[in-house]
Amino acid sequence: MSSATHAVNAGADVLKGSQASLMNINAARGLQDVLKSNLGPKGTLKMLVGGAGDIKLTKDGNTLLHEMQIQNPTACMIARIATAQDDITGDGTTSAVLIVGEVRRGRQPPSPQPLAAQPLAAQPPRPSSPQPLALSPLVLTSSSSPLSLLRPVEK
Repeated sequence: MSSATHAVNAGADVLKGSQASLMNINAARGLQDVLKSNLGPKGTLKMLVGGAGDIKLTKDGNTLLHEMQIQNPTACMIARIATAQDDITGDGTTSAVLIVGEVRRGRQPPSPQPLAAQPLAAQPPRPSSPQPLALSPLVLTSSSSPLSLLRPVEK
């Protein structure tokens, strides 16, 4: 490693390759999970409690992202993208977080363990010998009315 890496923070965790990618995906998923329940007219309110005990109730994504103390660099960048969306257009903070979260989720590497094969639908059991179908003949004559055909069904 170069000396510049150690000069930044000697006690920092270093992740490489798939571990770093998985950490980024989890950061995006975490923000997405917090904000997805806010979306729409039936979205839930979040209670924010400050250090001095002051309480804020909001479902505004921009307010939530400004008040949250985000430590992960990827989550911090996602929050900046979303707040920039709100600063420019006046809306869309939660939608921006959800879109970025879904894009990151699409980049998730496949599971290292293969999944067991499972049938999509259970097949009905087959009879041991074919059973003949017995159909009763229905004879229509010109004198038959539709009501006379329905009367045996009523009984």
